[in-house]
Amino acid sequence: MRPAQTYANLTDAQYQQLLTALHQQWRVAVRAVMILLSADGMPPAEIAELLHYDDPVTVRRWIRRHDAEGLPGLPDRPRSGYPRHGRTRLGTRIRALLATPKAWTTIRIWRARTPRGSPPHHLPAHPRTSQLAPTPPDSQDRNVSRD
Repeated sequence: MRPAQTYANLTDAQYQQLLTALHQQWRVAVRAVMILLSADGMPPAEIAELLHYDDPVTVRRWIRRHDAEGLPGLPDRPRSGYPRHGRTRLGTRIRALLATPKAWTTIRIWRARTPRGSPPHHLPAHPRTSQLAPTPPDSQDRNVSRD
């Protein structure tokens, strides 16, 4: 006698967490699943729908990359540009700061996240607000030469 079918009972939040993990932490495994499903004859459009991808072009891209490079081609390639600054939790901490009701500026964010409120070396300690302020009308008169 076969055992009864068992299905997962997920809340909407748990379902979204799993989808997020599927597309972030376990991307290489998902790409391998794409290749396996394709090898079993499933079309890319169905694979994309099954794995919650918006476009079957993504599935086709990974199939082509696997065909060209094999399993070593499935991880993300190094990206161009300057390496990321800060720890992995920095973005989470900054988003938490931005969620609090306050008029946030770059300087305020840095002061809230760094020890004793010291800004990083590449930001000025005291931004020059005089450059941003409009020139007062009486100072314009001083620049005019009087004969």
